[in-house]
Amino acid sequence: MRGTGLLKGPQLLLLLLLLLYISGSQADDIGEEQECLTEGANLTVLCPYNDRKYGSSLKAWQRVRSQGPPETLVRTTTKSLEAESVRSGRFLLEDFPTDAVMKVTVIGFQRQDAGLYQCVIDLSPQDLFVLHHPYRLVYCNGEAAFPAQRKP
Repeated sequence: MRGTGLLKGPQLLLLLLLLLYISGSQADDIGEEQECLTEGANLTVLCPYNDRKYGSSLKAWQRVRSQGPPETLVRTTTKSLEAESVRSGRFLLEDFPTDAVMKVTVIGFQRQDAGLYQCVIDLSPQDLFVLHHPYRLVYCNGEAAFPAQRKP
């Protein structure tokens, strides 16, 4: 039985347009979105995708290293069109195929979590499709947790 979904027609369209506007206004010159976080803060990011093409594909949240392949931190386990929630350590991935959105929450940000991350469609171990743009998580050393300012 299919899930009922979280959002319907106009609501989903409005959310996707809002996400596109926000991502465009916060992206820096190389297409990254930066988030300034204090230790212990939670962060949730939404990664929309094409439901017809990727609705029944595996999804993952990865850390991108300067050398070597990205490290998969959490991945869905089924290729179902049902909503799925998977947690690995402090990373929670929720996939809502009927809404065509993947939601990732970083729980209790730590200084060592600073770095570059990405949402991906995991077509096979050698075939990944990166959704959206990368997210750079920045440790803010006790400052208020606001998105980093766009470079002039």
